[in-house]
Amino acid sequence: LKYGIGSFPQWVTLYDIGTHWMDPRAGAHLDAHNDYLLGNSLAAVVGGMTGIVRSRESYGIAMLVLSFAALIWPFAMPQVRQSTQKALLVFLLVLAGPVAAILMTWVGGYDALTVIAASLIGLARSRWAMAIGFFLAAVNHWSMALIAVVIWAVVVWVLQAHRPRRDRSAMIGIGVGAFLAGAIVIHVVLAGWGGSTSRASGFDLSLYDTEFLGRLLTWLPAILWSVLGVCWVLFGRLAGRRAPGARVLLALVLAASVLIQARALDATRDTVLPLLPAILLVAMAGSSDASEVLRGWRAWGLAAAAVVVPTALVFGWQVYWLGWGVGG
Repeated sequence: LKYGIGSFPQWVTLYDIGTHWMDPRAGAHLDAHNDYLLGNSLAAVVGGMTGIVRSRESYGIAMLVLSFAALIWPFAMPQVRQSTQKALLVFLLVLAGPVAAILMTWVGGYDALTVIAASLIGLARSRWAMAIGFFLAAVNHWSMALIAVVIWAVVVWVLQAHRPRRDRSAMIGIGVGAFLAGAIVIHVVLAGWGGSTSRASGFDLSLYDTEFLGRLLTWLPAILWSVLGVCWVLFGRLAGRRAPGARVLLALVLAASVLIQARALDATRDTVLPLLPAILLVAMAGSSDASEVLRGWRAWGLAAAAVVVPTALVFGWQVYWLGWGVGG
């Protein structure tokens, strides 16, 4: 009901790729015009090296289990387990927005490890756990991690404004250093494998032509809703209470929702995943203000809305919900 059961036939695509991995174009449910190449298949390679993945069936099961593990991972972080209020916030952030739908739709892609890495970055108490998160994010999907580290650095600088400049710079330096280490490692490994299959390229202002801007203005409300869902209510209230970083986060969500579309086919996924570490970080920093916002019936009402209110995914200038694409 919330995400639309029609999203999950993507699992048929996963099965076809697993069955026809040597020639994906031979699959009955696959588009013959696509390459079906991952720039980095870290999860699949690790699964093969460890013996977990031995067949198309075990690959599908392993990737599905990994997706469920990513969904549960934020709740297993120590600071979330020790606070009912923070657990409620994580519940809202995971289920009110598109994270659960992305994990369940694109099983077998990058996203499960990206969400686990984002949880380490946004929810870990230790700087070194945060560094592991950035390293994992870069090794798994370096271009998305690059956007994430920039957004995260801005939020950290604002959230820790009360701390000396040197301390903030050190924190950001650890995160950036871990990202660079991961990016270098995966580029070296991919070079040894024969090179990345990724066709990602840089930002190009020429993409902002009249046609693009017209489509962006038409679909921007749907993209914005798909990024946070009913959590717009939560962060709006936090911004109204001047909670640390809330206003900056909302500005970054708006900026990312506009700028990332220059290179994003999968608008919702490519926007929300780089924002996720910052979203989690701001939510945890504002948990005391959130406890005032989420009192009594408000907490139950927002939790119910998070489960029931539909959150569609925007892909290729179409809104997907219940399997139907609206737009084009």
